[in-house]
Amino acid sequence: MSPIQATPAIRPLVRADAAAFRAIRVKALTRNPGAFGAAASDWAELSDEAVAARIPTQPPSVILGAFAQEPISEASPESLVAMAGLMVGGSIKQLHKGLVWGVYVREAWRRQGLAAAMIDALIAHARRCESLEILLLSVAADNPAARALYVSRGFTPYGLERHALKLGPGDYRDEELMALDLAPHGPDAPRQAAR
Repeated sequence: MSPIQATPAIRPLVRADAAAFRAIRVKALTRNPGAFGAAASDWAELSDEAVAARIPTQPPSVILGAFAQEPISEASPESLVAMAGLMVGGSIKQLHKGLVWGVYVREAWRRQGLAAAMIDALIAHARRCESLEILLLSVAADNPAARALYVSRGFTPYGLERHALKLGPGDYRDEELMALDLAPHGPDAPRQAAR
């Protein structure tokens, strides 16, 4: 593919993006099964309605997508060229933590800084959410490029989960656990609610 001219537009996915979201998610899970906890077959079988129901509509949870402005129209599922999710949930005692998940960039769009832009946009979103204090993620221990990306964005390792994923008999993947403190200037730093 020729060099990409236009920078993809990054925005939160909405329920109308369900088909594009499923297409990129299945592609990610198929091409990199050791990097994600979900299975491609599970996502491929979901209806548009089921996929749409998985797209958060209220902050702080969000799935960001990068949409190609050219040469693919935004109506095409392939126009969604990158994604990154943030999930916040659980009990009231866990609402200060956000989990970064599903980070993926289509191969033709790699090595252009798009993964870093997606993580930066996710961090900026999280910093606007006054309840969030920390971001967590796990990265395949055998993926040095992804690890380097997260470290470059300020994430620090705090543990290793051995055999975090089982791809088949005797085929395991370890995951490094990483965290980013969203209040590096102290707990009294002013914060605003996400809109």
